[in-house]
Amino acid sequence: MYDNINRLIKLKAEKIGKLLLKPLIIDWLSCLGMEDSLTILDRKVGYLLDNYSRGGEGKLNQWLFSNDVNFCTLTAERYILDYLRSKNKNIEDNLCRKGVDGSLSIANKMVGIEITTLNGFVADWIFTERLRQNISSIGFLNDKTIRVKYSFSRLLKEFREHTLYEYIRHVGSCIADNNTCLLQDANVSIEIEHRWSGSISWEIVDEDESQWISRLTKDLCDKIVTSKKRQLNKFDKNIIFVGVNNISFPNWAIPAIFSEIGQGGFSYPQQISYINSFWQKALQHQKNIIGICYFYYSLDREDPFYPLKIFWSEDSEQVTVNLN
Repeated sequence: MYDNINRLIKLKAEKIGKLLLKPLIIDWLSCLGMEDSLTILDRKVGYLLDNYSRGGEGKLNQWLFSNDVNFCTLTAERYILDYLRSKNKNIEDNLCRKGVDGSLSIANKMVGIEITTLNGFVADWIFTERLRQNISSIGFLNDKTIRVKYSFSRLLKEFREHTLYEYIRHVGSCIADNNTCLLQDANVSIEIEHRWSGSISWEIVDEDESQWISRLTKDLCDKIVTSKKRQLNKFDKNIIFVGVNNISFPNWAIPAIFSEIGQGGFSYPQQISYINSFWQKALQHQKNIIGICYFYYSLDREDPFYPLKIFWSEDSEQVTVNLN
């Protein structure tokens, strides 16, 4: 089972042995409930192994054996680009590190395909994944389930100061020792139940739901302008696909708004109109970007949750891309 992942682990055993943190994909191999996700990930690893000398090795190293932020970013790239390639035979994957992530061939012209992510809340994802790994490895969950309440502002502080992993290890030790005083100092509290075992539920105690629309528009535009300029220069026209899984906490608008963007609806017309107007205006100053498309995915399914829609800079710039 998961022949490609296990083959890769054997191939990279020496490299893995030198890592400070065990790659999450290795930990998931023993996690119940990850079977569907691992089956899909195994296929993606197999594709990169088949293209090992054409850039697949570098992509695998960056994706699975570098750090958790890269794991988030490259997972979005693999899911989005593989999905687009399954729907468009004229899209090519660029496995090299230079340039955009892919290209779309239309008649006698090429359009760049660039994947980016909005990882505003990646610290939250890292905390939940790594803390679960930490306390599971010592058998703490063998006979219980716990509810963990924590502060996102504290996570953000630790993340910005590059101390998040030390903080996670500290919280894990406090949970194992049942040290409520130190947990309180770490802005964490737990509740233990013995009705079933092996589960963790999570609760954030200081959510901020007010900035999500800015993250989808201005923050994203700023990121594209500052960090994607060099890649986008290869082609005169590019389409940006944005993985938005870690944009925000689940709230009244996320991710339901993406459903209405793709298939219509009545709950968020003002917000969607604002997003559309924002990109039409912003892309007038970015002549080599002709469209933006948000992509919300899940590890256990290869299709996006909702029908996709591209926000075009101008109607005249639209090109044919099969999205659904």
